[in-house]
Amino acid sequence: EAPNGTSGNVTLTAAGDITTGDIVAEGLVSGDIDLFSLEGEIDTGDIFGYSDGFEPSSDTARPTLNTLNFSRATLSANAADAAVVELETERTQAFSDYFDTDLQAQTLSPAEIQTVLGNVAQATGTRSAIVYVNAPSVTGDTGLEIILFTADNNPIRLKTDSVTQPELAQTVDRFRRTLVSSVRQGSSTYLPPAQQLYDWLIAPIEAELGEGKIDNLLFSMDAGLRAVPLAALHDGEQFLIEKYSLGTVPAIGLMRTDYKSLENAQMLAMGVSEFEQMSPLPAVPAEIKTITELWDGAGFLNEEFTRQNLISQRQQTPYEILHLATHAEFKAGTAEESFIQLWDDRLRLSEVDDLGWKNPAVELLVLSACQTAVGSLEAEMGFAGLSIASGVRTSVASLWSVDDAGTLALMTNFYGQLQSAEVKSEALRQAQLAMLRGDMQIEQGQLRNMSTASQIPLPSALEGVSNLSHPFYWAGFAMVGNPW
Repeated sequence: EAPNGTSGNVTLTAAGDITTGDIVAEGLVSGDIDLFSLEGEIDTGDIFGYSDGFEPSSDTARPTLNTLNFSRATLSANAADAAVVELETERTQAFSDYFDTDLQAQTLSPAEIQTVLGNVAQATGTRSAIVYVNAPSVTGDTGLEIILFTADNNPIRLKTDSVTQPELAQTVDRFRRTLVSSVRQGSSTYLPPAQQLYDWLIAPIEAELGEGKIDNLLFSMDAGLRAVPLAALHDGEQFLIEKYSLGTVPAIGLMRTDYKSLENAQMLAMGVSEFEQMSPLPAVPAEIKTITELWDGAGFLNEEFTRQNLISQRQQTPYEILHLATHAEFKAGTAEESFIQLWDDRLRLSEVDDLGWKNPAVELLVLSACQTAVGSLEAEMGFAGLSIASGVRTSVASLWSVDDAGTLALMTNFYGQLQSAEVKSEALRQAQLAMLRGDMQIEQGQLRNMSTASQIPLPSALEGVSNLSHPFYWAGFAMVGNPW
């Protein structure tokens, strides 16, 4: 890695194979990157060269992208019904297999889906669209497919054979990895894959979404796409979150589709800040204290966060919001491998359904310190299926371990926004936008909200972070299940 603003050559020579990830040449004005293997193969990711700074700007030339020609068809009632049945059946079966249970999905016709969207718009003023995305097959027999439902127009189907499954998978992987790595480099190396994915997944339906006609996008994604940080997709000028609030759902039939307000809801917040074998989360005490001051409820920390206390607290009080500030991991393998870390135990994803969160119902579950294994289809199934596993209406979790200060900033802002937002996805969007705009800053040991002039004292371990506007800090948080 050459220092920013310098010129020079980077040469790697080896007697055997050379394997690298993406090579990022930050701020190099000139110079060469040479890979030379005497014996063996050379395998690299993409080689990027960028100027300093990570903020997208108007003078940043947009790279040449693989733009696609999609075939476009308005679906008749029969064709739309057949498409929904096929999609919902495939999605439901995939999650049934993962959780090793026969998930019972409601069967919604296209007309009933439109009725759901219309009812939500009438109740909240939020106009939503449902976007099914099917990835191209490994064999190349089927291409990338998008099916769009809105409340007022007939469904449309868009298809292209111009993108292959390996190309899509590599772009998704590069997008996630550069989002995480670029925050350390202070760069925008995530932009090329962010813009490529935007051109593949969003640009083809922009004409139907219209300028200001849709407020919320609810995605049902195919395998390999469920862990995409949609908020950071980029059109060359704006992030997707600057246009829409976002949500994902395993299948529409597996979600409670009615609107439920959180007004007067009580919160149960539990967290762990110290671990024997995992990294500490020093901001968790401040997180629990702040959010329980924003919402009526109770907070429990460290040794009070046990499985039995979690169960008994909800037996005593039907808390509708459950906030768990602790490590959680969605891992490769079965649902048995993924877990939420308690003080003295690990709550397996396969065990969550036994905690009684369906009765009385938990309307919102928030996991504020998650990690989802990159490149694992099983891990993304666990993340995308969180609302199914827990039986809650809506869940919020992170795709990667976000900086502790960034998590505190987003969570405190999210709950503040949730007090006035009509729908949950808009509250998350506003919290993410506040970070993107630089409203949340760390100064002199305080987390400051520049919009409200409020501040939260921080542990000394977090004082080194200052700028929380990079998408690493906010784009990994996603809403799963009912976004309204």
